[in-house]
Amino acid sequence: IQHKTALFEMPESLSITVDAFSGRPNPTFTLKDSAGIAEIVHQIYVSVNTLLDPSVKRNGDLQCFQGLGYRKLTVSGMFDSGDVPNSSYKPTIDICNAGMTYYKVSPFSSVMPPQQLYDPGRRLEKLIIRVCCRLGLVAVDSVGEVRFCDIIPDSLKDVSEARPGLMPERKEGAISFRRLSGDRIVYLVKQAGLVRVNLFDTRGRRIAPVIGRYHLPGEHTLELGKNNVGAGVYFLDLRLGSSPDHVTIPIIRGERK
Repeated sequence: IQHKTALFEMPESLSITVDAFSGRPNPTFTLKDSAGIAEIVHQIYVSVNTLLDPSVKRNGDLQCFQGLGYRKLTVSGMFDSGDVPNSSYKPTIDICNAGMTYYKVSPFSSVMPPQQLYDPGRRLEKLIIRVCCRLGLVAVDSVGEVRFCDIIPDSLKDVSEARPGLMPERKEGAISFRRLSGDRIVYLVKQAGLVRVNLFDTRGRRIAPVIGRYHLPGEHTLELGKNNVGAGVYFLDLRLGSSPDHVTIPIIRGERK
């Protein structure tokens, strides 16, 4: 087995289809916000990784609501199709009713069957809904405009999203994530100060302080390619001085290629 030495690179966008309509095409929304993509892709990676939690495995096909209105979410574009060389298929995941079906390869392929998994507490489904509602995603088709949050049941939304007017304003702090490119994490510092960077595992245990140095305002780059960390999911926390301003970035190291 060969281990990757690069960080998992986030995609530029995610496609999210909501199965909710009858008599018109179901809308597909495109998520391009880098922070929102990082939140969702990280949780998808955790949710489909049975090595992290074997209890999410289940048997039987996914049973979604079959009536009128919202039935399921389908997300694609989060991973490449590395298991099938030269394949243009992008892995997809269907999510509904506290369950998931993960298609690593095309459902018409005989290479490997889809994975049937649980979504405990509908945490992945609710996270996707929370992010897409917060960002106000809109899709336009031949019939007209569709707002993501308008076709989602209030029972699956946060209170602030279910009630217009209570949406908290998103404010960018003194330090913020910009992008992930290969082994490089780019972040923005708005005021001069000491930036401390720490690496944590999924249980919140600090693995090691990575760096601590004085920063001037502007964009900065952190190289993690030479960091001796094994395969798994981690959180990189960048904190500015003793202030509460910090940003946490999920990073993923794959096991095989």
